[in-house]
Amino acid sequence: MEKTLQAEEQQLNDQFNQAQDALEDIKQNQDQEESKTTQKVKYYQWDEEMTDQANSILLQETNQMTQEMYAKLEKDAKRNWDIFYKNNKTNFYKDRHYIKFEFSELSDRIQSIPEEDKTTKYRLLDVGCGVGNGFYPLYREFQGRLLINCCDFSPRAVNFVKEHELYKADEINAHVVDLVNDEIPFEKETADFGIMLFVLSAISPENFKSVAQKIYDQMKDDGILYFRDYGKYDLAQLRLAQRGNQKLKDNFYIRSDKTRAYYFTTDEVKEIFENAGFTQVENQYHYRLIENRKDQKKMHRVWIQAKFQRISKLDNQSEDNKQIEQYDKF
Repeated sequence: MEKTLQAEEQQLNDQFNQAQDALEDIKQNQDQEESKTTQKVKYYQWDEEMTDQANSILLQETNQMTQEMYAKLEKDAKRNWDIFYKNNKTNFYKDRHYIKFEFSELSDRIQSIPEEDKTTKYRLLDVGCGVGNGFYPLYREFQGRLLINCCDFSPRAVNFVKEHELYKADEINAHVVDLVNDEIPFEKETADFGIMLFVLSAISPENFKSVAQKIYDQMKDDGILYFRDYGKYDLAQLRLAQRGNQKLKDNFYIRSDKTRAYYFTTDEVKEIFENAGFTQVENQYHYRLIENRKDQKKMHRVWIQAKFQRISKLDNQSEDNKQIEQYDKF
């Protein structure tokens, strides 16, 4: 069995090396859709023909990795992400300036604070924060109004967070956390807002439920979580399927750098977070057209953007009472 595992791993290494350039092309363009301050966002219309074409590609990928290799990649997940940040440092992802536009609930709440009020602050939770590309633009924009709780799998990523020019230990609480195996170390029910950006997709599907529950436990009543991640039929998924031997489970793949990616449907996202106790506020596909002018390439990306709110127990009880009263009338 050990020889078989070694042979399978060597085969993966050979395939990963061959696929590196093409997959880097996809990931390097991931953030091009994210800055409304630097370029106009372009959308495209998804249709039934595109669904049929995508399904035909996915159905061709019948090979699935062995349980032994799956377990090894699960065990090495932290190490592989740390190697990713060792190689790329803070240069891989762009700052996500789009959040202040898309997460209007946060922006509007902060901007509604009277100027004479110098004390009101809101706490933002960033799970899977990487090097801070999600929360640092918000922290810069609303400096003095945000306290940050953030965590990441990779010790190197968290070190980069702490080396950032804006880092203040009394306002930014950064920890290394394995969302699957660790408890989130911050005080529960303290986050007014949360962001989770391309994080859940890096976690094995069997752990989605427990991770969502941990995030729910961090949120205050009426706190809102902003979620963005990969959608099913994304170009990256189709390319992984076409190369073969990179499928871990349905819609779950291993990339060239040995990090993993799951591609969601909106129904799956809804089920995951509602089962944890959240109420859905928004949940939709974003079909983004990314154009590489240098290479004259058009990339049809599929993301999911969603928002979920932790409704207070009192509000839930009031709603239950209303329903009971309605039934009593009959």
